[in-house]
Amino acid sequence: MIHQARIRWFSYETLSPVFAFLLWGAWTIHANAGDTLQGRLVSGAAQGLISFFVTILMVKVIGILFATFPPALRLALPSLIVIGGIGAIEVAVHKMIGTRNVFDTIKPNLVVGFVFCVITTFRLWNLERTERDAQGSL
Repeated sequence: MIHQARIRWFSYETLSPVFAFLLWGAWTIHANAGDTLQGRLVSGAAQGLISFFVTILMVKVIGILFATFPPALRLALPSLIVIGGIGAIEVAVHKMIGTRNVFDTIKPNLVVGFVFCVITTFRLWNLERTERDAQGSL
C-alpha cells in the first residue's frame, strides 16, 4: 500500500508541473495571437517555465506561510501572498521579454492558482483542526 501511495505521489509531483507547463504555455501562445510567431513562442515558453516551477513550489510555500501566521490570518493571507508574488514575477518576466498581452496571459493562471492556494490552505486548516480535536479528546 505504501508503494502505491509513493507511485501516486510521484505521478502527482511529476505530472502536475508538466501539465502546468503545457497548459499555460499553450494558453500564452493563444492569448498573444496578434504577436509574431517568435514572440508568441518565447512568451509561451517563459510562461510554461514559470508555471512549471511555481507548481512545484506553491504547496511548500503555502505550508510555510500557514505555519507562520496566527490562526485568524491563516486562511486568507498565505494565498494572497503567494498569488501576489507569482503575479509580480510573471508581470516582470513578461514585460522584460516583451509579451504583447501581459494581463490576458497571466489572468487565467492566477485565478486557477488562487483557487488552488485557497483549497490547499483550507485543507491544512482542516487537518490542523482535526489533529487539535483528536488531542483534546485524549
